[in-house]
Amino acid sequence: QGCPHYPLPASPSSALGRARHGPMDGPLAGLPAVGPRAGGLPAAPDGPELEQATRACLQGLRTARRVACSELLRVVDGNRQACEAAVAPLATRGETLRALLAEAAGGGGPKVFGGGVAVCASAVASREPQCLAAEAAVQPQAGAAAAACGDGVRLLAEMEDLERRLEKLRACWPCLREAICRAYDDSVPLETASLVWTLREVVAWRRTLTGTLEAAGATCERVRDNLERECERRAERARWRGLAQGLLNGLEPQTAARAAAALWVRGPTGERAGAEAREALGR
Repeated sequence: QGCPHYPLPASPSSALGRARHGPMDGPLAGLPAVGPRAGGLPAAPDGPELEQATRACLQGLRTARRVACSELLRVVDGNRQACEAAVAPLATRGETLRALLAEAAGGGGPKVFGGGVAVCASAVASREPQCLAAEAAVQPQAGAAAAACGDGVRLLAEMEDLERRLEKLRACWPCLREAICRAYDDSVPLETASLVWTLREVVAWRRTLTGTLEAAGATCERVRDNLERECERRAERARWRGLAQGLLNGLEPQTAARAAAALWVRGPTGERAGAEAREALGR
């Protein structure tokens, strides 16, 4: 159906109309001798040059300065290519984050929410910040893991929103290019409001994309660290249980029960676990 934000030009009486190869009455100037459909346009900008060229076009359109159709085409093509180049990093980071959150939520991997209790990552995202803060105060390790997973779920939602916005931009590029070429070839008025909207949107999209990718990378590291620490805690608990079981074997039931209670209160304490277990058993 084409771009939902780009109305087809209707009125030839628009102030933006012009003669076939002469300067336009509005903010657009005509192309040089080579038309936009015939090739010969300079290469599309990228990186900082693209950002600068896009903002320059926006400034020219807002202030009714003359902007060459060839420059508009370069900016449109450059932004389209930059958006497509960002698809792969966005998808890769999203897949990594989803896999880590699934593991953190207990999908076949260790659970990072303390006490062996699995909490769905989507449930973490729906909690109020004060609830997460209270949980962090009571259980620092579990609270840190839950906060990291909550940030991850929020970032996944932002990535999905970026994908939806990208689909709208993809629908706009052909319409914009066709309208610019028609304005040059056939003297059809160009509705600059939609052009300005699209350029503003792509600038905002790239800015949001950069921040989201950086935040997602940091969140992946946080979730991964929490998973590794939980694996270490689980291994230490298993070692402690094995040590305690070895010390309790052969004792009378009452003595074993009292010793087991003392061992449970102390819990695993790292390298000194064996010595403290023997001390607790002696008591």
